[in-house]
Amino acid sequence: IPEIDSSNNLQMAPFPPKRCYH
Repeated sequence: IPEIDSSNNLQMAPFPPKRCYH
């Protein structure tokens, strides 16, 4: 699993961890 922020954790995120992914 990719490293994603707990606030907006997307299951399939090919991009680096951010905080504004809706």
